[in-house]
Amino acid sequence: MLKPLPLPVTEMAYRSVMKELDLENASVEERIHKLKTINPQELVEKTPMTVPLLPFLNGVVVPETTDFAKLATKYEVSG
Repeated sequence: MLKPLPLPVTEMAYRSVMKELDLENASVEERIHKLKTINPQELVEKTPMTVPLLPFLNGVVVPETTDFAKLATKYEVSG
């Protein structure tokens, strides 16, 4: 299982993607609009291959890490 990225790494990844999309100086609203309307092919082409695209444990969207023990108890099959 992939572990969530630490905050400094996610910030670096976000800044890299914003730079490639020419959104470094854009407002939050402009960034959101661009990300919601960008052609998926363009997004893939402009995202550097060196940018780690993994989840960030933030307590909201990704509330906790998942491991095999948690999955095993959550999906236990009674026999």
